[in-house]
Amino acid sequence: MHFVLVLLAAIISTLVWYKHKKSNEKEPLKLIAIVYMYSGASLMWLGDLIVGFVKEGSAIFFPGEDATVETWSLFFHQSLNDLFLGFATIVLGLLIWLIILLISDPKGIFKKKSDKWFVLKGRI
Repeated sequence: MHFVLVLLAAIISTLVWYKHKKSNEKEPLKLIAIVYMYSGASLMWLGDLIVGFVKEGSAIFFPGEDATVETWSLFFHQSLNDLFLGFATIVLGLLIWLIILLISDPKGIFKKKSDKWFVLKGRI
């Protein structure tokens, strides 16, 4: 489930980036960073899924018809953990993107405030 969630986040962020992309212009919102983060996570978990499928077969997707109640319980518990992992990855990606935006200061808000502070300090 974490793979599906992060793959959806990668597709949505790519579509948003492509819609806002203008040729030969600097990208103020750094949307490409979030596209790279989610696409990289999707590729990583795709590799993990392929390796798991090679090792365990289709049991990685479905416990099987002869599975016991304990096996199904474990499967659903792992699915719930995967769901939380997917949401946590998306939130962490958004937080990293926010930090990138704060550091790059695309609208120059922090620069204006620091310039005012230095001007006021010089007058005192």
